[in-house]
Amino acid sequence: FEQGKRLVVEANPHFPGSPPSIRRIELVPGSSEELIRRFEAGEVDVIYPNHVSLEQARALRGRRPEAVHISPSALMVRLQPDMAHPVLSRREVRRAILMAIDRRALATEVYGTRAQVAHGPVLGDLPQGAVEHAYDPESARQAITEAGVTDVGIPLLHGDSVTSRQLAASIAASLEAIGLRPVPRVVERRARVEMGIRKRHGGLLLRPMRISRDGNVLRDWNVPITDGRYDPTTRHDAFDDWVAALAARESRAVHPDRRQQLRQELAVAYTERLPTIPLVFTTERVIAHPRLRGWDRDPQELFGAGVEGWFFLPD
Repeated sequence: FEQGKRLVVEANPHFPGSPPSIRRIELVPGSSEELIRRFEAGEVDVIYPNHVSLEQARALRGRRPEAVHISPSALMVRLQPDMAHPVLSRREVRRAILMAIDRRALATEVYGTRAQVAHGPVLGDLPQGAVEHAYDPESARQAITEAGVTDVGIPLLHGDSVTSRQLAASIAASLEAIGLRPVPRVVERRARVEMGIRKRHGGLLLRPMRISRDGNVLRDWNVPITDGRYDPTTRHDAFDDWVAALAARESRAVHPDRRQQLRQELAVAYTERLPTIPLVFTTERVIAHPRLRGWDRDPQELFGAGVEGWFFLPD
């Protein structure tokens, strides 16, 4: 390991299972432009997911179509409302914000046609009873008017990347159209992470979250992290005693089928209560040597899981 230069991993000769076909892997840092150049020169076999932009992936696909893979991901972009905010703490307001955003258009405009609309922290089909909020700006405007919160200033906090700015600009225009007054503001990454942990930022925080089949369900419910753990004693409009008890039962469930039932029940409750405002599942862009196999796994697994099963097809 050389900090900032490379990391080399080699197969463990004492591993009790079958030996991996790839005995040495070297990880090298670099800008997207540099890694694309090295890939085309045959010096790099894989470029980590989303290290290149959608535009770069499309351009490379024109030259190396067999090496570029653009597919739906498990990364859900959502708005995290501060549940202590007097307006955002109200469920009808969060529902109106969700209905005000044309998420299909947003997904396509920013991430391409392979991106998907997110209705909740669930990949694929939603469980029976889940609510799918359709794009309905007129109903959203009416709800905001009836709630008496028109022209309320709401901070819209986001990152400094081109994608984050594009998302924030589109969301801000949608909220203005229903009578709210979003105030977009760039926040540096470390501060955004801290805001996401404490869940106190005074507005709407634009953040991604990777969906995991076996992750802690409290991640979905906009509860703060205290001493490295999600605080189950938190209570707000969405996370009340009933949801907290359901989450506790899920954490104690032993049988996998019962645990899955409870997770589905929580997913339905999420779509009804909207502890966060789901927007889109982004696309994942992977550049890989055409003969490399084994890396394309469930998008809910971190890239590189099962690396011992990767292999190259023979020439």
